Amino acid sequence: MRVTDPAPDAVPAAPSTLLAEEIHRLIGRSRRLLWMASARSLEARGDSPFTWQVLCYLVHHGPTVQQDLAMATAQDPAGMSRVLDDLEGRKLVRRSPDTNDRRRSIVEATKKGTAWYRSAATTVATAVNDPLQALTVKQQRELCVLLRVLLQMPPVGDDAAPKPAKRRARTT
Repeated sequence: MRVTDPAPDAVPAAPSTLLAEEIHRLIGRSRRLLWMASARSLEARGDSPFTWQVLCYLVHHGPTVQQDLAMATAQDPAGMSRVLDDLEGRKLVRRSPDTNDRRRSIVEATKKGTAWYRSAATTVATAVNDPLQALTVKQQRELCVLLRVLLQMPPVGDDAAPKPAKRRARTT
């Protein structure tokens, strides 16, 4: 029996239910596979995958509302706050009040944070590319397109890098 086959005595489900369950399991396992690969490589350097996740997002998308950053990186808001406390203490990010709503914080990578991200990028790319080698480059691009559709994200050209968001005006 394959791992993905239901148990013989399982209640049969509608095909769409089985498909949804299969997609859910496969995406979850794929996320874990890539997370573990990147985590091992970062931990070998004495770094954290949470640091990578936050700085990678901020470098590519620019200053971001803290709550939106938690959502974009699939982190609990309280956990995100603890990660940002650590990163702010290490001078890798800076938080400032949102000029439109002072109850919210805008988080941005500092120059030191951007340098940290750039120094870790090759390490993470190498680690993540190892499991991705099971797919051709064309399949990797197709997977990326499908995941962007699923997440309702705009398409990105093959060679286009994510564009940083415009910076919000800071008040002194």
